[in-house]
Amino acid sequence: MTDESTAPLSLGRRDRGRRTRRDGQLHVFGTRYQPIAKIARGGMADVYEARDLLLDRLVALKVLFAELSTNPTFVERFRREAQSAAALSHPNIVSVYDWGPANGTYFIAMELVSGQTLAQLIRTVGVVPPEQAASIGADVALALAFAHRHGVVHRDIKPSNVLITEDGIVKVADFGIARAVANDEDLTQTGSVLGTATYISPEQARGEDLDGRSDIYSLGIVLYEMLTGTPPFLGETPIAVAYKHVTEAPTPLRNVNPRVSAELETVVMRCLAKQRDQRYPDATALRVDLQRVLEHRPLRTTTTQTALGERTMAIGAVEGVGDRTQLLSSPASTTPPRRSRRWPWLAIVLVVVLGLGVAIGVIASRLTAVAVVAVPRLRGMSEAAASNDLGADQLVLGTVTTEASTTVPPGEVIATSPTADTTVAIRSRVNLIVSSGPPRVVVPTLQGLSVAAASNLLGTHQLVLGTVSYQTSTTVPSGDVLASRPAAGTEVAPGSAVTLVIARAPAPTATAHAKRKRSS
Repeated sequence: MTDESTAPLSLGRRDRGRRTRRDGQLHVFGTRYQPIAKIARGGMADVYEARDLLLDRLVALKVLFAELSTNPTFVERFRREAQSAAALSHPNIVSVYDWGPANGTYFIAMELVSGQTLAQLIRTVGVVPPEQAASIGADVALALAFAHRHGVVHRDIKPSNVLITEDGIVKVADFGIARAVANDEDLTQTGSVLGTATYISPEQARGEDLDGRSDIYSLGIVLYEMLTGTPPFLGETPIAVAYKHVTEAPTPLRNVNPRVSAELETVVMRCLAKQRDQRYPDATALRVDLQRVLEHRPLRTTTTQTALGERTMAIGAVEGVGDRTQLLSSPASTTPPRRSRRWPWLAIVLVVVLGLGVAIGVIASRLTAVAVVAVPRLRGMSEAAASNDLGADQLVLGTVTTEASTTVPPGEVIATSPTADTTVAIRSRVNLIVSSGPPRVVVPTLQGLSVAAASNLLGTHQLVLGTVSYQTSTTVPSGDVLASRPAAGTEVAPGSAVTLVIARAPAPTATAHAKRKRSS
């Protein structure tokens, strides 16, 4: 049931030279995107390989179906797709360059990935080797962690939305039904379900509000499919599959593929917990455990205990054990029991044994009790202050990574893993994500463009047009950009002004003026 119709942004080697014919009915979109060939058809749009005439590069151009362009709901969902994805600048997320109305419909211009989808990889190899599957899953988790920190839930994680470049880079595509959870506005009708039935979470199947843990469940389904060659739940209709997500437990992973390690099985099965509180608290925590699997290191204690606890409950639910215990009991004797003088001694021994049992139980419970504490709220603190707060709560500072942020000042904590208020054992490690400041953008090449075209291009790179000066040039046509300050390729902060130097034709010489006068 793998759906490849929504994997529009990947162009494999075999596709080159075998693309569909040029569609002569399509014109340039947004004055700069010329469709070359259709490469896919999704649920809402056709997708074309196109050329950006302004920057002379290939892009993926998603064009909304004409019949949907007059439907305000679809248009708004299409607009939200562009906004959700454009706000996410990350190496593991397909980039969105531009969007807008054109030719009676709407388009999105985005990164064209040369490679294959994960769905194509699974179809080719059948079962993905465990280490490769864990590596792909870790990269997807990294992309999801970034999106979730920016308030975006993907809602449609599946193999056809995971792209693998020819260099092996994993990219998550198609935020077409993502919704910014930080926004109160909800475009979906109450109780409606958006997503592919094979990969939706139980809460998504029930039409409930979603958070990042729904994506973790869907990624668990993808991991299961990579490791076994088939999703855990199949059915004749989408409703039947969705019902299984809510009510049925998946077959244990190692029952299907014994080559999977116990640790990797634990990670996947935790992702597939029916109750979201029993899954990983966030995608960063999932990625940490997948990295531990790749490094052949033991999983974190909290993860192992959760998985073992679920297994113990499953074993305890078997009723046959109780029946067999009853069968082993001796039948009642019909001979009247003889009075024994040893019963007082037996009673004393029984009391002593029971007392010892109670004492041992009390001691054991004290020895095995684990003190727990809630992860403090560290957002906005410096790394040093956060470390002090963790120490005060008997927690240990784990790894510290940096991430660009437009809302959190440089050097301050953006988020933690586990997330704030999560209950953990004392002396647990807490990882920090610290702001490196606003993301840097690169000044594009502007030479040879008109002032209007240069201004538009600066806008797409989150830059603004500064002052304009003129300089005589014999190599660049008059009126076109001769140079920019800062120069092309310079990294600057978003919103920076770029000064343009515009070419001006040389003033006519006296000889040239005399020639024109004689000719007139």
